Amino acid sequence: METPAPEPRTPWLLAGLVAAAAAASGLTLVAAGAAREAAEQARMESQAASRAAAAAREASEKAAKDVAELRNDLEMLSANVDAVQRNVKELADKVNFGAAGGNPFAPTGQEQGGPDAPPAQPFLEFTPDLRESLRKSVAGKGVELLGDRVVIPGQVVLRQGALEYFAVFPGGKAHESVLVLTGKPSAEGERVQGLGAALNSCLMALGLRPGTPLRFFPGKTIPAKGTPVHIAVEWEEEGRTVRVRAEDLLWDREHNRSMEEGKFIYVGAFFDPDGYVPDLSGDAVAVYSVSTCVVDLDDPRAANDTIFMACAPRIPPEGTKVRVIFSPRPLPPTRTWDPKEPAKRTDPGAAPAPAGASGDKSGGEEGGGGK
Repeated sequence: METPAPEPRTPWLLAGLVAAAAAASGLTLVAAGAAREAAEQARMESQAASRAAAAAREASEKAAKDVAELRNDLEMLSANVDAVQRNVKELADKVNFGAAGGNPFAPTGQEQGGPDAPPAQPFLEFTPDLRESLRKSVAGKGVELLGDRVVIPGQVVLRQGALEYFAVFPGGKAHESVLVLTGKPSAEGERVQGLGAALNSCLMALGLRPGTPLRFFPGKTIPAKGTPVHIAVEWEEEGRTVRVRAEDLLWDREHNRSMEEGKFIYVGAFFDPDGYVPDLSGDAVAVYSVSTCVVDLDDPRAANDTIFMACAPRIPPEGTKVRVIFSPRPLPPTRTWDPKEPAKRTDPGAAPAPAGASGDKSGGEEGGGGK
């Protein structure tokens, strides 16, 4: 009996190979799809990274531009009031700033100037841009240039005694002045520089014209002449702001009353080779006329340093922080007094003065203060 021949395996092998190939092809397609998805994801992430990089680059460029603009602003501010004053000085030099131009210390062999002599420094017209530049620059000194006034921080330093000044700058004669204009120091114990130049420029920016300082000639003294400027003083008291006229804090010993209103004048002083003279002398607001102050007194008796005294009952305690306001127009006070009674208030709602508080109206320690 014959043994049957084995069935051929080739068809089964071929079928298996085809199935394996199909499976491999399917796996390949799946892998390819996954690869395509991964590539698409990578492409999207790459685009996102590119956009982020572009945004970062734009932000960096904008930051660099902002820094450059800020640097330009700082450079402009650093020029500030000193540049303005240099311009004023250059203008003064161009208009023959000598004895004929009003400089009281210029050499002269004869009287070349008179009451109508040109001012010691020319009037500088402030454009809106120049005024804004000045406003920003003096703000760093604590000086506020507002639409109709200049405000400078200060402090009460004297409440009684004969006076030469109503206010001085740091380094001035504080022992003969009611106030020191301190400005706003950036560090404790620091002295603010250039307050005189700042005040001078700001007064011109308000439209006030510099006048002519006190001048001396052989056998003759020519009083200061200038544009009226009104001064007020503010301080905080019991949670409220008190505003008074500067004249009400000063006692006229000769006339036995508070100083007459409207006597302060803007003269502007002058420059010498070392700079703006009021910043060198410390003279801000004089009641005993000097040629080196920014604001003087339009009163022939200002040649006498015993006329005006501090009116103690009206002045807040020494050390009180105040704001001193300069304006072309008078500012309404919130506190007033009877001009003949040092302690008798006349503002609405004022409490009656205590018995005997009027003091010695002849200008003694209670009324005007003793030297």
